[in-house]
Amino acid sequence: WSFLYYGIRQAIAGAKRDLRLALLEAARREAEIQLLRSQMNPHFLFNALNTIQASIQKVDAQLGSMIQSLADFLRFSLDHTKADLIPLDREFEAMCDYLKVEQMRFSDRLECDCRIDETVRIVLVPGIILQPLVENAVKYGQETSEFPLRVRVQVSRLNSDTLQIVVANSGNWLEPAPRGKISHLGLQNLRRRLALLYPNKHKLEIAQDAGWVIVTIQIPIL
Repeated sequence: WSFLYYGIRQAIAGAKRDLRLALLEAARREAEIQLLRSQMNPHFLFNALNTIQASIQKVDAQLGSMIQSLADFLRFSLDHTKADLIPLDREFEAMCDYLKVEQMRFSDRLECDCRIDETVRIVLVPGIILQPLVENAVKYGQETSEFPLRVRVQVSRLNSDTLQIVVANSGNWLEPAPRGKISHLGLQNLRRRLALLYPNKHKLEIAQDAGWVIVTIQIPIL
């Protein structure tokens, strides 16, 4: 009976593990679709952007820099669509490219301050972990913040075993829209992915303090 008990127990544990892996794969694919949903032929767009950037750079250096940042962000999305974990350095630089494009779009109405502890650049993190946070900060922050909208990103080592990511924006927190409207999907998807990757070993907290919305993530350093 003991052997039978342990056999059944192991079978149930295996089934739960397989289910968790399947859910993680589904969440990862959903994140990829959200990131690439507007790119019918991303390789063509990437090559076209490089050609446009080379031509414009001589005439308008600022616009050329914006196009280069957009092309770099597209390259990142193409290079890492199959990776579950990537170096934090690549994720952070891609996020900076995204914010550079947004700063060009908003001009002096957007101010960004992005910092990373150099010792955590090699840490492996889930792909597309920073993008939903900064996208929400810009998208929803502009609805409640006075201009310039301010976005701050701080990535650091909380302790020897824990990575901490803090993304803050001026303004007030907006609750998800009523059913039937699409809002905060990137954040909801990120929350599910973290739960699958780090069950009971992570934190995702949202706070509002003195005119700032602050999202804090803590995950184990692998």
